[in-house]
Amino acid sequence: MGNGVSPALQRLLEERKLLKMRTDRKLVLKEMAAAKADLKDAKESLKIGKSKWATIPQ
Repeated sequence: MGNGVSPALQRLLEERKLLKMRTDRKLVLKEMAAAKADLKDAKESLKIGKSKWATIPQ
């Protein structure tokens, strides 16, 4: 096992670009549903040979 947090992750924490947050079940279920839909889309795209993806908007 590693010994602690990676330097890149440590930098993000120190710069407060990555923050700990409280979540609730509703938020987790929402994110899981979105991930399931993304996986379905990816499988369908791969099946029809459409493997080039655009960047994910932020």
